[in-house]
Amino acid sequence: MTFQRRSCAEVQGRQFVFPKAAGAAGRVRTELEGFGSTPTDYGIQVESGKTGTGARVASARPLANAVFRSAAKPVRPEAYIHAGVKPGQESKWRITYDY
Repeated sequence: MTFQRRSCAEVQGRQFVFPKAAGAAGRVRTELEGFGSTPTDYGIQVESGKTGTGARVASARPLANAVFRSAAKPVRPEAYIHAGVKPGQESKWRITYDY
């Protein structure tokens, strides 16, 4: 995984690490790869090591795309599903956010 431009973030295993305060220019944006075609990979957790606050996002549908963004604060994942709904059809899904 690579970050666009010079970045204040690093990847360490399954974690994004911000080794020092990012400041106003500390922006990070990267597309995530390596998730599978089942809903089990749609279990995303973001947590501040400093404050212990965070969020979990989960869905019963598989990921279609995932992006990680941070502009100093807040840090947030953006996960997408493929709805695959044709005109005249109906589809339902659930995405759960826990804070």
